[in-house]
Amino acid sequence: MDSKDAEINRHPNDHNQATHLPRTLHFTLKPVDRLKGHEDFDSWLYYVKVHLESLGLKDLLDRSIPRPKETWNTYKIWTECSIKVRIWLADSISWDVAQLMEANPEPAMFADDYLAKLDMVVFWFAYQNPQLVYDDALRVKRKNYPNLLAFVKDLRAKFALAKKVGVMLPHESMRILLGEVRDDMPAYVAKALVSVNSSPYQVKDENVSMVFQDVTAYARARMMA
Repeated sequence: MDSKDAEINRHPNDHNQATHLPRTLHFTLKPVDRLKGHEDFDSWLYYVKVHLESLGLKDLLDRSIPRPKETWNTYKIWTECSIKVRIWLADSISWDVAQLMEANPEPAMFADDYLAKLDMVVFWFAYQNPQLVYDDALRVKRKNYPNLLAFVKDLRAKFALAKKVGVMLPHESMRILLGEVRDDMPAYVAKALVSVNSSPYQVKDENVSMVFQDVTAYARARMMA
């Protein structure tokens, strides 16, 4: 069955953006800290999703989840909820980001389109200059930081951006991270590198995240000691 046939055969009971919606618009969207730019995008989006999930609205942000068909009973409430969330998102960004959104002609009537446009606008420079993003990540060196925690925080942010624009594979991120913290955690690094070197392409983003968590926990414990 091709995608066109699948769309024709979709049923209202199939999971879609309206599946978990409230039945009315009588819900309150609370303010969140305004998005300033790409530096705080991930943390901003995290709090946005947590709040929307508590109201059954998180699926409205996800373009990979199908929208209800116009002929379905849920289409009207989906439209109203999505527009309400889109307006709330627009009220949750800084003036500088709002100006960038206004200057971009891409239409964004519903919440998922608005978030996709916001991502494109905020990270436009990174998407247009992936090599600069890659080089910037490589310039983050442990020796330039007074403590391990500050280094890990910056490196993680640079790696996240490099991953976003598709210029760094997980095993490469892992090797760079482990190489930089070798002097801080020699035994841990030696053990971790065994699996990385034996099966580099088996390293996943989740593995890199786990190592970042381990290094962060170690760094915090050392600062408290």
